[in-house]
Amino acid sequence: FCALASLLFGALLILAVLIPLHPDRLPIAPEDITRERLLLYELFTSNIGTTIRHEYLYRAVVPRPFTSDAVVEPEAPPRAFPLDGARLEATRLEASPTRQVWRVSGEGGDIAFPLLYWPGWRGSVDGKPVEVGPVEGSGYLFLRVPPGEHTVVLWLGRTFFRALAEGVSLTAALAVAILAARHCSLSPRSVQRAGLLALLLCALCGLSFLRPSPSTENPASGADQTLTMDFIQMPYLHPAPRGVRFEGGDGWAELLGYALSDATPSPGDPLTVTVKWAAPFPLTATVELVSPASVRYDLASLARTTCVAHLCSLTVPPDTPRGLYLLRLRVFGPTGELSARTPAGLERGTLYLTPVRVTSGPPLPPETPILAAFGPEIRLYGATVDQVAPDRLSIRLLWGARWPIPANHGISLRLRGAAGREIPPIDTQPGYGFLPTSMWRPGEMITDRYEFPLPTDILAGEMYTLSVVLYRFPSLRAVGEYPVGPFPLPLETPYEEKPPPRQFTLPSVSYPVEVTFGGEIRLVGYDLAQERDRLVLTLCWQAMISPRADYTRFVHLFDPATRTIVSQNDAPPREGKYPTSLWTTGEVVTETVVLPLERVPPGTYRLAVGMYDATVTRLRVTSADGQPIPDDYPVLLAEVRIEP
Repeated sequence: FCALASLLFGALLILAVLIPLHPDRLPIAPEDITRERLLLYELFTSNIGTTIRHEYLYRAVVPRPFTSDAVVEPEAPPRAFPLDGARLEATRLEASPTRQVWRVSGEGGDIAFPLLYWPGWRGSVDGKPVEVGPVEGSGYLFLRVPPGEHTVVLWLGRTFFRALAEGVSLTAALAVAILAARHCSLSPRSVQRAGLLALLLCALCGLSFLRPSPSTENPASGADQTLTMDFIQMPYLHPAPRGVRFEGGDGWAELLGYALSDATPSPGDPLTVTVKWAAPFPLTATVELVSPASVRYDLASLARTTCVAHLCSLTVPPDTPRGLYLLRLRVFGPTGELSARTPAGLERGTLYLTPVRVTSGPPLPPETPILAAFGPEIRLYGATVDQVAPDRLSIRLLWGARWPIPANHGISLRLRGAAGREIPPIDTQPGYGFLPTSMWRPGEMITDRYEFPLPTDILAGEMYTLSVVLYRFPSLRAVGEYPVGPFPLPLETPYEEKPPPRQFTLPSVSYPVEVTFGGEIRLVGYDLAQERDRLVLTLCWQAMISPRADYTRFVHLFDPATRTIVSQNDAPPREGKYPTSLWTTGEVVTETVVLPLERVPPGTYRLAVGMYDATVTRLRVTSADGQPIPDDYPVLLAEVRIEP
């Protein structure tokens, strides 16, 4: 009796929990579970590594990934990443979950593979074991190959702790089985009760799923597909054979199906969505092309159209970079917006149709002027700031990569006023994580957009400068920085920062000079103007060859008797806005350097000008006749007198 009472009590508890449940089931068939849609689900929901906090990724996978080449081109062969511009080519020959075989050829060097490192991965080159490790900033597995053509094999083996854990688990299982065999004797009646309980539990669990399954018949004639998803209720891209129902104050409407004119458009191409509706009143529908980041951030759409009859026509913007983009559908009745519903009547989130993939970004002409260099591999070609609302700036950056980048960099946008006020910055990845630097392809322009929130108490007319900083993970070391501006807030018209035009004609200078720095850069001459509290020095440089690196220029005002520096200015040319690595052979670059004189005591002083590299080593300086200048410290002829 006690056993029966326990079973009944347990059954009542289960019924109390399960009967109120009315789960909405996705009407999907086995053919709907594809690699492409699973990748899309991870991108759409951020459930990377099976959870939204990506705990199962290795600790070297920083920053966390939001997308990849496999999402944009699921059927394309994977590509490897030569490190530091190494000239290497790689082709994957075989692949399984725990083993890959690649053919690598070229001049030799380090190469990363599109495979997240995990302890236990091993590698060999032509059968010889080699050391493997994770790339800083992405966690991709990399190794070194010598020059020539080689076969690289990667495989996942056992680690010490994995083997130990497997041994402990096996030992524990055997121990439990032995103890159970020795001490447990089950009567036939006990076996019957256990079986009855199991059957009862299975039956109760099935009660909440006894509703008939939605029909899987094909959608109505004239509609190619009914695939939709939303972030709130049904984030997996799935068909709706009976259509998608919308409800609102005006009544109901049904999306019976739709068709895309092109699922892989190119930048600048037209894109038409043909929809089929059923509704008892006139409908208005809009379709927007948006970044996947728009699911989490309030971002402007890339393109938007109001449907005319059953046609929704828009154009993919010509500057759209390579990536996956979502189609957002909104439906309006005569008096307001209608919301999509699940088959059980629950309100869904914003509805998205099947995404489109831009598999090639807009080309980057080789002659495009460069605004700034960010390390050896990244270039900034333009920056535009527009005030689209009183509380928001729209920022547009144009990037390019000289060679494939295996790491994913972070980006920081910092807005600072002339009076020193700093607005809370944006710290994220390019494209809010959906334009990672590891997906930038050489020869393509990457247009990167941000919405920068502004406080309401900004003083009208105050000048602000926007600092654009790319930095490495996890060290947070800056790859490069560029100041955009200054510009006044609020902005009446967009502020656009453009690269300066190149100059090759030497201007006339008051003080000609003939000194050469490192055999790469020549100081042609300078102009000098002294004001009451500052010294204005205009330097004229000429590139003898394209400089190999970014150098820092220094100007010292010093006492010739004691060599004491009383005022100085150390900075890349033009305060970092035109680094030396961007100069080309024969180009003439002028810059103005201002030295403050407020704290300089009266006396007679001299000026010295020089350059040093990233290690703070001065470039070797020679005079016009090729003679070395002592201490690589050329002193200008002009004297500076400070009166009492």
